[in-house]
Amino acid sequence: MVWAGKDRTAATLRQFFDDLGPDRAAALTPVSADGAEFIHTVVTERAPRAVLCLDAFHVVAWATKALDALRRALATQLRRTGHPDQATTIKHTRWALLAGWISWVRRSRIPAFARLATTITRFRDLILNAVEHGLSNARSEATNTHPRLLTRRAHGYHSPDALIAMADLTRGGLCPPLPGRS
Repeated sequence: MVWAGKDRTAATLRQFFDDLGPDRAAALTPVSADGAEFIHTVVTERAPRAVLCLDAFHVVAWATKALDALRRALATQLRRTGHPDQATTIKHTRWALLAGWISWVRRSRIPAFARLATTITRFRDLILNAVEHGLSNARSEATNTHPRLLTRRAHGYHSPDALIAMADLTRGGLCPPLPGRS
C-alpha cells in the first residue's frame, strides 16, 4: 500500500495526485482502474499521458453477475412451472455457461446482457489497453480486501484515520521502532 484516503471520491483521488506531485504524475504510464467514471476523469486530468486501462477482473465480474441473474431467473421459473429437475440442472451450469457468451450477448435481447454489452462497448478501448499492457488490479484488489478484514476483526474503527494507520502498519511496509524492543 502506497497511499490511502478516507472516501472513494474524485476529491480523494485528486488529493492522491496532489501528494504525488505533477512530476511523478507525469511519469505514470499505464494506470489500471475499475469502471468508476470519476477515476477515469481524474486520471485523465492529472496524468494526461497515462494510458487508462480497465481491469479485466471487473469486466468478468460484470459478465458473471449478468449470467448469474439470468441463470437464477430461469431456475426460479422452472421450479414455479413444475420442472424442479430442470431447475437443478440449470443451477449447476454456471461454469459451462460462462464460455462463449460475448457474441451471444450482442445478439440477445435479455435486458441484463444488453446492459452488459453496452457497458463493455463503452469501455472497449480501456479493456483493450489493459490487455495490451498486461495490466491488472489483482494486487490492489488484494490490498483493498485487507482493510475490510482489519475492520471486521476489530469490529469497526471509530474513524477512517485509525483504519488507515492500521493498514499502513500491516500492508504499507512500515516498521516503526517499538518501545522495549531492539
